[in-house]
Amino acid sequence: MPKRVILIEDDPVTVKITGDALARVAPDARLEVMRDGLGALERLIRHSDHARDHVVLVILDLHIPRLHRMELLRELKSRAETRFMPVVVISGTATPNQTRELYSLGANSYILKLADPAVDRRNIERALEYWLLVNVLPVQTKMSSQSLTESQSGPE
Repeated sequence: MPKRVILIEDDPVTVKITGDALARVAPDARLEVMRDGLGALERLIRHSDHARDHVVLVILDLHIPRLHRMELLRELKSRAETRFMPVVVISGTATPNQTRELYSLGANSYILKLADPAVDRRNIERALEYWLLVNVLPVQTKMSSQSLTESQSGPE
């Protein structure tokens, strides 16, 4: 199954930029857009394990309706089934206190949206390259170790 990126964002410009960047970086990956925090929480926590298995990245805008962004991040990082999902926060603002709080809650990265769409596109593309092509998630590590063990033990 293809890798899935969940974008929690209500701004159509950022949705388009992210979709275009994902198509360039990982054409087989799927972008799933959630436009509010409650819908995203339900999608990520209350769906079956099968639905979560292929989510490799969550991109969370700080200014989303229906659930405070800190609460959504806190919920995702407090649950065993979503704890290791990387969460990249994206926002047009970044105060030192806000940034510190987000990282203390478990954010894995923080991207500052600028007024320049070309710079935003490049920054989002770089983040997608890292999280989808370079980074190894715990589930991937477990699968790789299992495959290695099976290949070393030979056929049964």
